[in-house]
Amino acid sequence: MAELATIARPYAEALFKAQASDLAGTAAWLDELAAVADNDQLQQFADNPRVTEAQVFELISGVVRTALPEAGKNFLRLVIENRRLAALPVVAQQFRALLNAQSGTADAVVHSAFPIEAAALAELSSTLEKRFARKLNVSVQQDASLIGGIRVVVGDDVGGGRPARGGVPHGVLALERPSVRRGRVVVPPCHPSLRAHGVRSR
Repeated sequence: MAELATIARPYAEALFKAQASDLAGTAAWLDELAAVADNDQLQQFADNPRVTEAQVFELISGVVRTALPEAGKNFLRLVIENRRLAALPVVAQQFRALLNAQSGTADAVVHSAFPIEAAALAELSSTLEKRFARKLNVSVQQDASLIGGIRVVVGDDVGGGRPARGGVPHGVLALERPSVRRGRVVVPPCHPSLRAHGVRSR
């Protein structure tokens, strides 16, 4: 992981400078590329000596949810040419970190055993922002392995959860103090078009 972080850093920093006029848009398409690239079978496909760089580019650009802008296409070509697909998820993570540092925000992922309604999520977001003293970009990932609680990842901070009780708004889970350090990139399910090419999510 440390090696990938070292490899990814110059890509993230260069892209951040080059796309200064559209950082939010760049983060969106970079996250999509990272989600597609973070797949063992896709990386095996790309590493196959019989597969051309053009074929890898066409496969990836064809399965991202939204059409890549010219900057996105050029960046993907560069990554493929330099054989750095495996580093793309870390590039996206570092790019987000740069973006958050500039805006004074942080990404927060709420892992919950059950879906969280919009009103409850808004209350939870407010609670988290007070706890971490910053504006958060909150998303939810359902995790059936959790029982009666939630787990929250804010940047590298991980907090365990327990069912809400006294003094906590209904539908919001009270959080334990973060005690584990860890970074994580959340990857959405594999796109149907990618599955059609024999590539599956982890």
